[in-house]
Amino acid sequence: MKKLSILLITTLSFAEDITVESVYVDTPASSFESVITGLRFEPLVDLQGRNFNEAQSDVSIRGGIFDNTEFSIGGASLYDPQTGHYSAEIPISPSMLGGAQVLTGLDQAIFGFQGVAGSVRYSLAPITSTGEVRLGVGDRNLNSQSADIGHSTENIGFQISGAHSGMDGTEIGGESELYRGSARIQHRGNGSQTDLVYGHLDKEYAWPYLYALKELHDFVGSSGVESDRTKTDLILLNHRDNYEGKSYFEASAWFRQLDDDYEFDISNKGLFNAFEHETKSSGVSLGGVHDADKWFLKYHLLGNFDELESTALVFGPYMSRSTYTATILPGARFSVSDSRDLEVYAGARADDTNRTSSFVGALGGIALVKEGERIFAEFSQSSQAPNYTAIGSNPNGGLFRGNPTLKNLESSLAEIGINLEEEKTKTRFAVFYRDDQDLTDWTYDSSITPFASRSANNVDIETLGAEVSLSHQCTSRVKALFGYTYLHKDEDYKVDGVDASFYALNYPKHRVVAGVGVDVAENLVWKLNGEFRKQFENTLRDGEDAPILLSSSLGYVFESGLSVEAIIDNILDEEFEEVPGVPGSGQIAAIYFGYRW
Repeated sequence: MKKLSILLITTLSFAEDITVESVYVDTPASSFESVITGLRFEPLVDLQGRNFNEAQSDVSIRGGIFDNTEFSIGGASLYDPQTGHYSAEIPISPSMLGGAQVLTGLDQAIFGFQGVAGSVRYSLAPITSTGEVRLGVGDRNLNSQSADIGHSTENIGFQISGAHSGMDGTEIGGESELYRGSARIQHRGNGSQTDLVYGHLDKEYAWPYLYALKELHDFVGSSGVESDRTKTDLILLNHRDNYEGKSYFEASAWFRQLDDDYEFDISNKGLFNAFEHETKSSGVSLGGVHDADKWFLKYHLLGNFDELESTALVFGPYMSRSTYTATILPGARFSVSDSRDLEVYAGARADDTNRTSSFVGALGGIALVKEGERIFAEFSQSSQAPNYTAIGSNPNGGLFRGNPTLKNLESSLAEIGINLEEEKTKTRFAVFYRDDQDLTDWTYDSSITPFASRSANNVDIETLGAEVSLSHQCTSRVKALFGYTYLHKDEDYKVDGVDASFYALNYPKHRVVAGVGVDVAENLVWKLNGEFRKQFENTLRDGEDAPILLSSSLGYVFESGLSVEAIIDNILDEEFEEVPGVPGSGQIAAIYFGYRW
């Protein structure tokens, strides 16, 4: 396998023409593609995976934790109220979606819900009359199959997609079995699009020390291999209407149910307790932008209603919650030269629940704008209620020690930055400061018996960060990407006995990502993605904290529509623990065969 790594320092995707559309490795070597896959080397996003990324990944944006991140499909803000770990469980094929947009800062405060650090936003793509089937084989008995069929008339489209994968894993006991099915109906009008989507995702995966530490498994004499089974159903109705240039409004209604069955020891199921949970979450939203040349208005209204049934999370003050968010940001535009405008905008965000205190925050900023350039300084405030696992776990013992008195997180962010877009180059630079008051973190106290090694605590954290990303079309056949992020945190847990943090202090002080996509020849595409990070020291982590992670692919599409693609993830076989105490996934190689029509 090492020889194969040297020969195939590559990453591939399919291109229907000579232009390299993306430098990202968009096919994983471990499973079928999901909404997570294309984020692995995104400069603004840090994935912290268990087993492999498509099995379970915490998504961190700007040094926030998994619980500060949400996903949006159209106007629907999808967030996991049970634990936050499952926010990325989106049972929709990526073929139904547009490219990922990462929202941060003021944009996130306007259009976001619970994700105070950021969100990953997808549009619903127009349906075309195309189809594709793919079969994959690879290391560790990987087998993967997927099919996607779409049909479109002038105004109506139909699409259906199915996928399955199974693999033994790169660690003993790391088996996985994943199934996904999704379908949608679409109506398109003059500038409008309406989608009705249904998706189902069934995932079962095992991994050593998936959530609990090795010392706890050793203490009780377990096998050390844990498992998680999640079943996610999503029904989504979304309507978007684009009008008068940059103006639009978008309305959504959705229902999401996630069933979770966690086992501390797969060889002794039910040890300690039955960890079975059912979370139902529904919501409605209306938002958009009205741009009238000299003035503009951004607005967003959202109501979310969730409830929990659980065998273990029964120690909290409530098992259901209604949450409401309203934002409004009016602005004015003044001409300061023939080519440059000055934008001034100020507004507010209000959050309320029927269980916790309400919150009103300020939004505002100023920007100098001309075609292809935006220089800005912005300020935003938002809040977030704690998840059910944090408030509902037993506060006096067990695997995860909760805290029913946790406060709501209140977050304030200030940033300055510049966005440049030229014919062949896109550049983004920003410096930000975020003050999180009463963020919910999970911490470790070495002086307490291992049964209480993971506890929910509020923490005040100040984060200073800088980020830069640059993409460049070097030639007609070569495209490159570079990104760098810097993070520094000052924390105050306000309690004694915090020896380490599982999440809030699990971050890279320095992170560099780079990628290149090359049209080697007509219909032959090679890609290489890489990441280097210098992780903040964490006593819970075994092994190095400065890994180099590489993925690559090489793919060819025949004139007949047949295709072949070879992928290697983690080329250098790094054993970096993305989540402290959880073994990292090793090198995986796969080959996919496909047919597109």
